[in-house]
Amino acid sequence: MYISSFSKRELPPKIRKPIHFEGANFAVFGHIFRYKNELIATSYGNFNGIESPALLASSDLGESWRIKSLITPQGHLPTLNETTVTRKGDEFVAVMRSLEPSYDLYLSKSKNLIDWAMPVKISIFGHAPMARTLSCGKIAFVFRDLGLEYPGVSIALGSDLEHWETFNICQYTGGLYNGGYADFIEIDPGVLFVVYYVSDVNNEPWIEACTVEI
Repeated sequence: MYISSFSKRELPPKIRKPIHFEGANFAVFGHIFRYKNELIATSYGNFNGIESPALLASSDLGESWRIKSLITPQGHLPTLNETTVTRKGDEFVAVMRSLEPSYDLYLSKSKNLIDWAMPVKISIFGHAPMARTLSCGKIAFVFRDLGLEYPGVSIALGSDLEHWETFNICQYTGGLYNGGYADFIEIDPGVLFVVYYVSDVNNEPWIEACTVEI
């Protein structure tokens, strides 16, 4: 993991500071957000022999980091991978994908970012979820949709965390991992601006963007 700090008027600096934890091998995925007096980053990997998504915390604006919590208990199967966290009311919701070829998505909840409920599988088949809570109170996440003829980019929308609507934006014909990474913001109530990465049959990549009304 590397951390860089820069203002919106500057390009990112060329020098990045590596972040290391003894006994940990991990990657960071998802949005960094503030909680109380800390910056929180979502990650996944092996932490002292435990394969799990994890939260990292910094109380000095990214100068130093510590492991705040592991989301899954030791030995949890399937191993969970890319993770995103958003806040809904007084709870935090983590959306995670399975590392195994089933590629199911899972949810877990926490009130304090330390104690997490046992992950629950939802009926969505995909990778790389990126979640936000909308102005209406519903949770939305974009993801690489693997329930289609070809891999694609879709949005899932849910209010009770058990029932989800999905809306497909596109499909692509390139390799599975040569597309499907996406993110979004809500630019007006119920209007999402979505940016995503796709490729063609020759694995030539490009970036697309669109607005979606939900």
